[in-house]
Formats: sequence, structure tokens, C-alpha cells
Amino acid sequence: MYALGAGWTPGFWEIAIVLAIVLVLFGPKQLPKLARMFKDTTKELRDGMEDTSQPVEGQSAAPVQTAAPAPASEEAPAPAPQTAAPATEEQKAG
Repeated sequence: MYALGAGWTPGFWEIAIVLAIVLVLFGPKQLPKLARMFKDTTKELRDGMEDTSQPVEGQSAAPVQTAAPAPASEEAPAPAPQTAAPATEEQKAG
């Protein structure tokens, strides 16, 4: 059993069954119209995808940087000095 996302591709019989169902649902007169509509839709989709690679009018092609990166040579701040705790009686005695 193949999962859909794991490289499954339809074979001859799967495609034939889908085409037969489409033929029964829409009839032979509607198939050319459906094919034309499908072709036009895919063409518009491809044209739209190509348009996204070009900048929109009035916008620059350079990417916008929202925050400046921290300089690489900056070191972490030094730790605060610790104060000595008062000596206990055991430490004083011994």
C-alpha cells in the first residue's frame, strides 16, 4: 500500500477510471470546454507564478531588512564580581 506523499504515481487503470467518471459526469459535449478551461487556468497560474519573481510597481527589488544584525566582533559582557560571604564560625576556628 502506497501513501500519497511517498512517491505514488497513478497507473494506467487509475487514469482510465478517472477519465471514465469525468466522461459520465459531464458528457462528451462538455469535455472540450472543460479541457479548454483547464488549459486557461493552468496558463494563468503559471503566468502568475512568473509575475511573483518580478518586483511590483513602486517597490524596490532589494529585500527590506527589518533589524540590523549584531556585529560579529562584539564579545559577551564580563560577569559581575562576586562578593565574599561572611566567614562562619567553623571557618574562623579551623
